[in-house]
Amino acid sequence: MLLYDTDSYSLERIRQIIKEGEITFVGAMGKKSKTLAEQDGIRLDVTSGVIDKSILMALCGKRCLILTAGGMVDHALKRTKEYVDKSGIEFTVGVVNRDGGCKWAKEPDENPEALKT
Repeated sequence: MLLYDTDSYSLERIRQIIKEGEITFVGAMGKKSKTLAEQDGIRLDVTSGVIDKSILMALCGKRCLILTAGGMVDHALKRTKEYVDKSGIEFTVGVVNRDGGCKWAKEPDENPEALKT
């Protein structure tokens, strides 16, 4: 599951991520992210309950991308960590366009953008 912070928005980069990452499920959280996606023709599969639905899709083997902004990126990471802690099921989540990753997860040495929860 990948998170994209729309505070640093680039349509070209998002299209590249979707294509190269073989993303099959895209969600958007917040008015800004939903508006950007709509204006630029990015197909959204989900716009409500985005975190939980994306977790479920990731568990089903789908490659997910969540578009969101600012503090909601950290919120999505926190919710994902809570799920992993409670369920014991692990999967990889990463913020693709943020320096420093996230505050609570350790980054694997081989891929600084992927965070193992």
